[in-house]
Amino acid sequence: MSTLQHLLRYGTSTDKKYFQEYQKYASTIVFNANTICHQSRDNAELLHVDLHEKEYIIDPRTYAFQMDIEYLAKKDGKGVRQTYQSLLSEYKLPSNLLDNKNPINPTNINVLKENNFVHSVLSFQENYLFDNLEDDLKILVRRSKKNKTPKFLIAPYFLLKDNIDFWLGVNEDFIKQSLLQKDIYNKSIYAVLLITKEVLLNDSLIRKILDVYSKSDGLVFWVNDFNEQNVSGKEIESLIKLVHHYKERNPQKEIISLYGGYFSQLLYHIGLDGVCHNLVYGEHRSLNPIGSQPTHKYYLPTIKQKINPFDMINILKNHKLKTKEEFYEKICNCKVCKKNIDTDKIEEKFIVYLHDKDPDKMTELSRNNCIRHYLECKVKEFDEIPNQNVREIIESLRQTYDTYKDKSYLVNTNKVSIDYIKRWCDTLQNYFDGLK
Repeated sequence: MSTLQHLLRYGTSTDKKYFQEYQKYASTIVFNANTICHQSRDNAELLHVDLHEKEYIIDPRTYAFQMDIEYLAKKDGKGVRQTYQSLLSEYKLPSNLLDNKNPINPTNINVLKENNFVHSVLSFQENYLFDNLEDDLKILVRRSKKNKTPKFLIAPYFLLKDNIDFWLGVNEDFIKQSLLQKDIYNKSIYAVLLITKEVLLNDSLIRKILDVYSKSDGLVFWVNDFNEQNVSGKEIESLIKLVHHYKERNPQKEIISLYGGYFSQLLYHIGLDGVCHNLVYGEHRSLNPIGSQPTHKYYLPTIKQKINPFDMINILKNHKLKTKEEFYEKICNCKVCKKNIDTDKIEEKFIVYLHDKDPDKMTELSRNNCIRHYLECKVKEFDEIPNQNVREIIESLRQTYDTYKDKSYLVNTNKVSIDYIKRWCDTLQNYFDGLK
């Protein structure tokens, strides 16, 4: 039986120690193109030295140049972030392109062909990190003949929005041009399907879109702001159909979720090959990159949800746990929790997962514990799901839902809901029943 690929997205230099520690559990490291333009030399060294045994890919993030310029603005709103200015230069696009409200739009789309955009995007993925190594390290890498290049290359892509046929045609051209350059790089060319939830719900349109995207060697998809715990049953059903339709057409090709959580991981049993997430967060993402630093929460593995640490205190109280063994049985038995909850004074010990009194500041200790606990839980999930019967998983989730409702484990929490578990189970059950 094939494994469920565990893709881990690298964010900033603060992530480095966690990637060094958990790299053996990740199948592939994912870098954002705009991110590696920042501290590019450090990122190049990280990959070739600290993560030298890991496969990686680079998300070219080309959709950004199609968005309203406010999506690329600095936090103070004054000017465009330098990482996108740098990426614009790397893609050989005119420096004044970001002066427009929508840098790339139907009226100026020819600027991409005029500047050999596809070639620049593919070349960036293939060469950028090696080109930014220190000279001495470059020499060592060349001598060892172990220069690292991406596992596969990703064709440029734009969001399918507004005039769908127009943007679909643009993306189809990107895929075709990229495939024509495939022999240059001697590796597969994948496409990224970036859509809104409204497009996802249109089954006939999805089938039409997949006619185009099936031409690439593999598919990576991203549904804008698809929070698995907040979306409707219909949206969940549509996500299942997307994976099903693609694998039905392309049984030998990979399909990977660029952002996903536990529910996406379960789609392994429908044909999904891999799921990507960041450290603790990144299970879903909005197109708008502007936002505050995410607050680290405690991942409660029984309900597959990240919980505010202070809500977790009330959940612990509601469980009426008396011993650490009960904590391991009903909450979590990962090695991080066993190390931290090592006596029967459970609530007192749980403070290691709580943030500072200043809500805008996380203590290093609580941040480390929340991240490591989350990663331990994710490693276990990715390992277990391929070896579990999906109907047994559904039944187990139903039992968890009923238990939390019956025993009032969520009383006095800040609107913590588990209704999504029922939506997951009902939708998956209907899908597998329909296969009979």
